[in-house]
Amino acid sequence: MNDDRRHEDADRDTDQRFLDDTTGSGGLLTARQVAELLNFAPGTIVDWAERGELPSFKISGRLRFERNEILGWLQNRRSRVTEAAKREARLAAQHEHDLAAVRHMREVDHAVDHYLGLKRDAA
Repeated sequence: MNDDRRHEDADRDTDQRFLDDTTGSGGLLTARQVAELLNFAPGTIVDWAERGELPSFKISGRLRFERNEILGWLQNRRSRVTEAAKREARLAAQHEHDLAAVRHMREVDHAVDHYLGLKRDAA
């Protein structure tokens, strides 16, 4: 199975686990639960939360996450990745177009040089 397919399957599984809400927590998750859902280490989740990269709050000094906020964060990240991939594809296409134009210009220059060389030789 290729990497893209494996990531799509993992994403689908993650979404389903979010939607199923089998934690019984009423939408509140611990760092460990978020880590399990996102397939990251709990320490990474805590680091992201403490840096403000992942929406969270504390109750009695313990880190908690709202299921809907995490789901929204995940969708936002996916959108940014998708937009970045589209931008990169557009830039690559433009680059290919520019390279083709340069190759064409070189061919034209070569043809002109060849033509002028023939005219000089004939004179």
